[in-house]
Amino acid sequence: MSGEENGFSLKREHHKTIVSTVRNLIFIVFVCLVSLLMINPITAQEGKKYGKLYLKEYKAKTADEAAILDILIQYEKSFNSHDLQGLLAFFAKDAIYRPCGVDSHYPVASQGCQNIIKYNFGSFKFETYYDPEMSVNGNEAVVKLLLETGVYLADYKFVFRKDGHAWLISKNDFSNDHLKD
Repeated sequence: MSGEENGFSLKREHHKTIVSTVRNLIFIVFVCLVSLLMINPITAQEGKKYGKLYLKEYKAKTADEAAILDILIQYEKSFNSHDLQGLLAFFAKDAIYRPCGVDSHYPVASQGCQNIIKYNFGSFKFETYYDPEMSVNGNEAVVKLLLETGVYLADYKFVFRKDGHAWLISKNDFSNDHLKD
């Protein structure tokens, strides 16, 4: 083996060692961050209330509001238990979904949308809803909430449509998403 070939071989081995070391450091940093989150999770259960009224504390004024409130409470539970099928059951078949932090809307029935929802289960861990404002007009209703999820707060809007006797979510949307104080 010539000196030039040997030098190239040594450089390649040195490069492999550096790449391996960097990968190990990235893994260690990742494990440390995950450990910190598990030791001190940022959740609504820490006692800080970001709104004036939790969703479950809202007093419905009509039977329609009571039905919509029940759906939203179950929706929140489904998200927090990472139950995709349970969550999807509250949407109309042609519903449009906008994931938090994304500027696009997706048909909720699409596999791409469902993959994003699954990703959000892991990213946001929980959702807590506050300060509902409901407006029911015939077979359509709009609910505006304050959403707390992980380290974010956002304004969250649901549009409901009455299908026979059942209320279903036809659209959701986020705005004003920002880091908690």
